Formats: sequence, C-alpha cells, structure tokens
Amino acid sequence: MQLKTIAATALLGLASLTAQATTQANLNLSNFGAVLTDINLGDGLAPSLAWANNWSLSTGSSDQNQLGWDDTQNIIWGDHNILSDQQSSPVASLNNASAFARGHQSVSTLGQGFASMSVQHSVEVGEKGFSQAFLSQQFTLSAGTQATFSMSATGGLSGSAYAGGWTPNGGPGYSNAWFQGRMYVGDVSTMVHTMGSGNWYWPEAYEATIDGVLLNLTVKNSSTVDRVYYLSIAGLAGVDETMAPVPEPSTYALMVLGLAAIGATARRRSGKA
Repeated sequence: MQLKTIAATALLGLASLTAQATTQANLNLSNFGAVLTDINLGDGLAPSLAWANNWSLSTGSSDQNQLGWDDTQNIIWGDHNILSDQQSSPVASLNNASAFARGHQSVSTLGQGFASMSVQHSVEVGEKGFSQAFLSQQFTLSAGTQATFSMSATGGLSGSAYAGGWTPNGGPGYSNAWFQGRMYVGDVSTMVHTMGSGNWYWPEAYEATIDGVLLNLTVKNSSTVDRVYYLSIAGLAGVDETMAPVPEPSTYALMVLGLAAIGATARRRSGKA
C-alpha cells in the first residue's frame, strides 16, 4: 500500500465532516379578506370598515455559527448576526435577505389591509437562524358591525438525517425546524404552528407541509359608536442544525489506525534498507 494512500485513509473521517446537509422552513400568508355582517339591524346603518392610511411593516433575521461544545455537552453558539428593517406608510412593501443570504422575508399591504407575507430560512451543519415579518394596520368598525378576517397559510419544513456515528448523553436534537403564522386584533388571535426535528439516536430525515390552511378571526363592535382597532399579522421561520464534536470519536479511531499503518509501513521500508 502506498504511503500517501494510507495517509488519505487516516484523514477520511475528517473529510466526511465537511459534507453539508440542509434544514429549512418556509411560510407564505396570502388571500386576505374581510367579510362584514350587520349585528344591529334595527339601527338603520350599513356595516362598514375603514382602513386608516397608516401602517407599520417590519422584517428581521438572525444567523449564528456553532463554535463547538462545552464539557457538559451544551452547544456553544457564536454572536447573533442580526438584520432588521422597519418602515411605516407610505412604504407599501419590504423585501429583505438575512446576513448570510440564508433567509428571506417579505411583507406587503395594499393600503386596504394585508396583502401578502413570506418568510424562509435554511441552514447547513453548524448553523442556526430565523426570519420574521410583521404588519400592523389601524382600522375603524362602524357601530353594530362584525368583521371576519381570513387568510390562507402554505408552508413546509424539512431536515436531513444525521450521517455520523456520535450520540450525546441526553444532548439536544441534531436538526430542528419550525414556522408560525399568526393574525390578531387585541387579545383575539388565530395561528398555525408546524415543527419537526431529527435527533442523534434515530437518524431519519423528516418533512412536514401545510397547503392552504385557512385562518379566520372575528371582531364584533356591538356598541353604538364607531371603534378603532389594530390588525396585526406575523410570520416566523426558524431552523438549526448542530455539528458533532470535531473530530468525532469514530474519526479519532480511524486516524489512529491509519497512523499505525503508516508507522508499520515505514518500519518495513527501514528494515529492507
């Protein structure tokens, strides 16, 4: 066996650590609508909803790199790399990417309530991050009016299976992904939340999706005067994928065997000389 071949075998485990898996999550909120109902037929007034010409839009993201593990098998993460953007009317839309282009966020309004929102984030081994978007807009409901807001949610998440041979003593999961969409007015809210994870002990890839899940929220102004409210919509997507200790114990064993073979070959060559 050639000496360089043995050396390559000894380093094979280290090379395998650079293989990159991917964990991702994404959420899209759209098809917003509002249906008005007259809950005071005796007042002679038609139900009405008036959107104010003021709204607030914001997007944000955070990315971190894994620095390693401590002595008690807790993950050590580096500093947050945070990007955020907040705008108010007359800006009608925001569209941003995260610090390392791992995530993307967008949100828009037509000035008549919510239009669309999208959040997405993906990471590879040894990374962690999330993306978020937010909208808030003021509206007025006339006396005796009920408003039912609706929007649809579509999204997905997935994670790769762990390919190494190391398992921690009760440590955290190897891959985690989640997304959440929420619509609320005051203390009344409706939401969708989906999550998935893979762990070290039963390494399996995972995937989850939602397709056109309808969210409804109803606000009633049963008083005799017009009232002002705020509609808020938020979308979040978060992911992390943990790196095993470098090198893994199995890699150490492979390196020891390789180095022993290198030594044996060197001794044989020396004897022949």
